[in-house]
Amino acid sequence: MIQGRWRWWLVAALMAVAGFCPLLRSQARSQAQVQAQAQAQAQAQPASQPAISPQSGGTDASGDVNAILEKARLQLSRYTSLLPNVIGLEEGDSQGFVGEKLKREVRFTAHLRMMHKPLPKLPNRVTEEAEFLTENGKPVHKTPRDIPFYLVDIFTNQDPSILPVPAHCVSYKILPSEPGSILLERWIHPLTPAEAHFCEGANIGEIMRITLDAGTMQMTRIDRPAQPRKDLEAGWEIGFSYDYTEQRIGEKRYLLPARVESTLLKPDHGIRKTFEASYSDYRRYGSTATISLPEQP
Repeated sequence: MIQGRWRWWLVAALMAVAGFCPLLRSQARSQAQVQAQAQAQAQAQPASQPAISPQSGGTDASGDVNAILEKARLQLSRYTSLLPNVIGLEEGDSQGFVGEKLKREVRFTAHLRMMHKPLPKLPNRVTEEAEFLTENGKPVHKTPRDIPFYLVDIFTNQDPSILPVPAHCVSYKILPSEPGSILLERWIHPLTPAEAHFCEGANIGEIMRITLDAGTMQMTRIDRPAQPRKDLEAGWEIGFSYDYTEQRIGEKRYLLPARVESTLLKPDHGIRKTFEASYSDYRRYGSTATISLPEQP
């Protein structure tokens, strides 16, 4: 869905949620027994508690963090299984800059569909499809040509892998937040020097902040400041924020994407691409059929 020569790595960088956590791949190299021992030691020894990240000045509250994470992961695991197939209106703006000069802008509207297409080993698998309606005010029926930057996986970021278990390479911290919400900071780093070899391939130093509703423990916002990623071409950085709100579909209310903003930049070359979109007018997506039987004589 991204046009031009950047398509192959942009999609890879943002594919289906688990892409947020490349550290999971490196953690899989360790034996299950080693992981279990490391987690047991982390609970038993105060010295192995998560460190304070350089971006925040708060203090760690590991007991509270663990309880919050357990509830949040449960909510995330239920998200796609409870969400019906839906379609909504996407209204967006994509811009490409060189230095401070705007080189190209595409304003667009599209129908964004989220559909369940389960596989034997992925029962909660969902896919997203966009049907573009307009480009800069003119009707279109395909992805706008040379759109500077188009972000995918708007629905599927609501996944437990956004909050991986803190074995070896990830720690969490509670930060000050607005009333009624909980703000978690996820920091990717070796928990101890001895665990550094478990973190090969991880985005060491990456900071991500996740906002939860304090009542439901549902994830309402994701923030990632612009930072490099190992799965991006050298010199590129990406940052993004996702906002989710409850919206009514029929007689029920569901947590659905409301707004997304993202920036892709190559600072050394003065290249910057932006993507902003809002989402509304949700409804169930499907079809009905009526079977007419021939009249009996």
